[in-house]
Amino acid sequence: MTRYTNNDRKIWNILFKFKDVREAEKAEAVVSIIINVALWVIRLIAGILLNSIALITDAWHGLSDALTSLGVLIFSKIASKPPDKEHPFGHGRAADLGSFLIGIMLFIIGFYFLYDGIQGLMTEREIVYSYLGLSLIVTVITIFIKIFNYLYAQKLGKDYNSNLCKTDALHHKLDALVTAVVVVGLSMYYFFNIPKMDSILTIFVSSLIIYEGGETVYGIANILMDKNFEDISEEIKSILKEFKDIEKISDIRVRSIGSYYYVELNISLKKDMKLSRAHEISDKVEDELKKRIPQILEVHIHEEPL
Repeated sequence: MTRYTNNDRKIWNILFKFKDVREAEKAEAVVSIIINVALWVIRLIAGILLNSIALITDAWHGLSDALTSLGVLIFSKIASKPPDKEHPFGHGRAADLGSFLIGIMLFIIGFYFLYDGIQGLMTEREIVYSYLGLSLIVTVITIFIKIFNYLYAQKLGKDYNSNLCKTDALHHKLDALVTAVVVVGLSMYYFFNIPKMDSILTIFVSSLIIYEGGETVYGIANILMDKNFEDISEEIKSILKEFKDIEKISDIRVRSIGSYYYVELNISLKKDMKLSRAHEISDKVEDELKKRIPQILEVHIHEEPL
């Protein structure tokens, strides 16, 4: 049986326990920036020593990870501002906008890699074998670190319903994949004398990045255009059915603003029900929805007589 010490719990709380989604996003961004800047320096040096176009490209892609994480930090900071006169719903849209821009950056990076891979096919570059072992060690270690980076961001994104963390996690996953391609390419060149394998694989991975980036942009664009979340609507409907005083449920609309849900719905009550009782039911509905679905920030209920 595994036992956890107080120090283990403290480390776990520091890394995974936060008061809200904005704090989680800031923590993910800081961890990512520190890791990616350090890895950028190490990979760039290894790529220059080895004279590998894929490894040098991989290093710069790693730096782009740090830049997107910086974007997470900035947009999360803006999104954390409280509502004001000009922004009565708060500034949560900044987080969605940040996710959208990071998705576009991924899309652009994919095309940059595609161009770089094609250029690699057209250019003769000689691998410096004396540094091959060092470079393989660096890239393998990088893969494991990036997998941690991905899992960390993905967990925070899932636990706190953060699109910023989820989008940043996607970038970390693609970075790990690109680095794995470098390892395979260099190994194929060294052991089987297959030239330009790193460029061929870079073209393949760039296609995946373009696809993932485009899918991310499409998903966040729907959120920015106030897409209705049907899965949350169905969950709300099932909860409302537990209230015997509600005769009919209609027009459930759920929008996402900065990882929080804003809900609007109509409920039909008996026409002879007192107004005070109707408001009491609405208050209980709102409390229950927020309790069962913690990401719900506001609920607007319109009562109608049946």
